Amino acid sequence: MTDRPDLVHLAPGGTVSSVGLGHARVFVQVRGQARIGVVDVTAGRLELAPPIMLLHLVPGTNGAVAVMARNADGSPADLTGRQIVFHGGNAIARVDETGAVTPLRVPTQAGDSPRIGATLDGMAADNSCLVRVTETRLRRTSMESFPGRDVTLVIPTLNGTNSLASLFSHLEAVPVLDALSALLRRLTGATSGEGGRQYVVLDPGSDVQGSGPCTSTGNPIRLGTGTEDLIPCAGGEDWIQWGLIGQEMARNFLHHAGLVDFLADQGPASAYVEGLATALSVACFDELLSEPQRYGLSAATVASFHGNGLSLMPDTVRSAHYQMLRDYESGPLYPDHFTAEILDAQLTLLAEEYGGTFLFKLMSVFCPAQERFMSFGSDLGHRTFWMAACSAAAGTDLRDRFVKKWGYTLDEPFFESILPQLRKRAERRNPLIWSALLDGDRFLLNFSTIPETAYRIQTSQDLREWRDLKAVVAASFQETAGDTTSGKESPSYYRVLQLR
Repeated sequence: MTDRPDLVHLAPGGTVSSVGLGHARVFVQVRGQARIGVVDVTAGRLELAPPIMLLHLVPGTNGAVAVMARNADGSPADLTGRQIVFHGGNAIARVDETGAVTPLRVPTQAGDSPRIGATLDGMAADNSCLVRVTETRLRRTSMESFPGRDVTLVIPTLNGTNSLASLFSHLEAVPVLDALSALLRRLTGATSGEGGRQYVVLDPGSDVQGSGPCTSTGNPIRLGTGTEDLIPCAGGEDWIQWGLIGQEMARNFLHHAGLVDFLADQGPASAYVEGLATALSVACFDELLSEPQRYGLSAATVASFHGNGLSLMPDTVRSAHYQMLRDYESGPLYPDHFTAEILDAQLTLLAEEYGGTFLFKLMSVFCPAQERFMSFGSDLGHRTFWMAACSAAAGTDLRDRFVKKWGYTLDEPFFESILPQLRKRAERRNPLIWSALLDGDRFLLNFSTIPETAYRIQTSQDLREWRDLKAVVAASFQETAGDTTSGKESPSYYRVLQLR
């Protein structure tokens, strides 16, 4: 059942559908079981425009945040009678009940710039509006948007020129960002932030009053740029700091409830967040480097993924960060000497040793993203859980390595008790065949999938020798594949393999 039957429709098989806009909860109970599961359902999309607003005090200028809403069927939503609440103003800029934004003073330190958000009948917008306030007007004419499938890049045009547009076009920034979004969605089993369009904005004022950080996460992701030459701290005249952007994008996918529980009260929590985000980004760029043609990337773009100047990229992690790990291993002291660089090196190394599915299976432990599934109890429980989760993802017992080489302490009984459960969780996103129909020389398989992931369907007579039958690239979370077996021995068994 649902608390919003007016918004969502529940089919007998469990399919949830809607054509409206809003938030609902679906309650699921297995017959004979006391526990009731709750699934949050968001129908439609709510976005704010613009994703970045540039205001100044002399002469005074105001701005306005607009709400853009669409129903689940893609049609424009009627907001008549709906309650819209804006929030997020501070001493730098305030926002009123209509979305009008007034600048008050310039920032004095990084992080002062407000992000204006909004809710509609309690439903949060997918993105916020970053407000930058300067004393005088920046030499700018506009902010230019370059929308992709999942990600929109917003960059400044100053005095009628836009060298960044040429650079970001030459290095195919939007296709790369879209590819990163799809790969991160596949790896983590989650969507970015609230699940809507991801904005990446370049703030052309990071070198004036109230300089912000080089990058900041969220939606939008903020990349600081200078006002004179437009060169961002996340790039140069002929290169882009892909690693920083990849890490910030990956951080937006780490909102799994179980992962949040793991990080709560965890000693080096920031090291785990940053290290895991970097490792996920490295895995994505490894994929782009190995199969650039699949993503339509040019040689110039692929070449921009290399170089010592690009920190947090695969080559840097495997050189500088691997060396940090080796130095740490000479006298491991956890957590005192544990850093994000140590963790991303560990995870990248384990992925090399145990296959490209290691990180996929590690993140599968925390799927589905909204589920809370375990209590860790103490710092020792946290560390033991992480060892068991990595062991489950690797398919082998890693506790000796963590204890003897990486300085972890271990709760042996807890490890033994949770490892079987975590092994099951690590395998939970493996392909699952829902139905198989054979009609004469035709077969039809229905199986669960991950969008934009490649699968190979195989058949066998004896479960020992398998023959490739069909390859598919999934377009959604469930696929139907049909083919003919004409002229071949009728198969007795089917299996679906997920490719890297």
